[in-house]
Amino acid sequence: MRCPRCGSMVDGNDCPYCGYGLINKNKQEDKEDDFGDKIKNILMGFMLASFVIYLVSTVALMLLSTPQAYDYTTVGRELLYLVLLIPVGITWLSGISLTVYYSLLVIAILISVGFLFYRSVDFITDVGLRRVKKSEVPSKIMDQPITRLALLFSVMVFLSFLYFILLELTGISPAVPPIDDEPFGRVVFWMTQAAVWEEIVMRFAYFGIPMAIYAYSKNKPKSWKYLFGGFGLEDGPIIPLLLFSSMIFALAHVGGWDLYKLPQVFLGGVIFGYLFAKDGLYSCIVFHFAWNYTYLYNRLSYDVSLVISILTLIWMAVGVYFTYYYTKEALTWFKKKKQDKKEEEIQREEVSLTLGKTAGFVCSNCRSYKAVYTAEGKLKCKTCGQETALSSNDSLREIKTVEVKRQWPPME
Repeated sequence: MRCPRCGSMVDGNDCPYCGYGLINKNKQEDKEDDFGDKIKNILMGFMLASFVIYLVSTVALMLLSTPQAYDYTTVGRELLYLVLLIPVGITWLSGISLTVYYSLLVIAILISVGFLFYRSVDFITDVGLRRVKKSEVPSKIMDQPITRLALLFSVMVFLSFLYFILLELTGISPAVPPIDDEPFGRVVFWMTQAAVWEEIVMRFAYFGIPMAIYAYSKNKPKSWKYLFGGFGLEDGPIIPLLLFSSMIFALAHVGGWDLYKLPQVFLGGVIFGYLFAKDGLYSCIVFHFAWNYTYLYNRLSYDVSLVISILTLIWMAVGVYFTYYYTKEALTWFKKKKQDKKEEEIQREEVSLTLGKTAGFVCSNCRSYKAVYTAEGKLKCKTCGQETALSSNDSLREIKTVEVKRQWPPME
């Protein structure tokens, strides 16, 4: 068959000489991608705008409810707890100590919300939107902390609704703590405390501290910052710690609820852990705060409850798309990690076969094997920064071919 474009003989539908057929397919795929991006940007814009309005309204609700919460703290008594598989009490708070404790919780939420907005708009000055192409703006906005939080909020709404619908279809009605009859001030206290204290216990203690210890063991600069998250997803035991903290978080809720609550809370823990790794503790606090306060709106009035219900249904619909989007992103990330690991192993084998019996760098300070050459001809450790002369016996050692597991010579 001859190509209708260049007249060359071709086997199949795509011309290997002028690209006829293949070009048309690529154009069609580009059109489909453009359409998909438009849908994503529209949904993202709506979710971001509606969530920002909701978040500001929720902060206002917290502040307006503070007098009632303070009234409760003057007469109430609450247990401060840690979570060691199950909640374990530390001490009872009442009177002035409970009032001060609640004040600190409110301050922590206000700081977290303020820092979230600061981090999310700071990219405007860092990037300089005048130098950014119009087509690149949506992707840059989508990578901001508040956008990520809003989109994952819609995912959580959708998956929670889907889970409880499946339970209802199977005839299961999960047990719910009897909080509807509790005073409004006490419920405000509980919802505020959970948003801050649970995140400090779960993410800071079970995720941040182990990551800080890991960073310190690797001589990473400012390893103490790992306590508050924002360290990314590329280095360290991220996935095991994320899953472990999520499971502890889920088990801690079984006492007040029942085992049917565990899958939903575990999913929430995974989202919180992801936000902790990507952005930091403040993002987890804001998410938890926004989620908890959806219940308080139902205690205000029928009209307010109706508005929140309608908004939740719309978020649920948006969450269908972004559940698909983040699932696809997660699978791509795991695939890339697996491919990178395989390529690294192949590269090490090639180096081993090429060099045979050779010398390998080992830093005398931190025992790292990663180094680069300096302008003075020395080796500079990429982990701790110590420079070592090539003639130093302490930095060079002989290794056998079968034992070669490190990359040498050092490469960027």
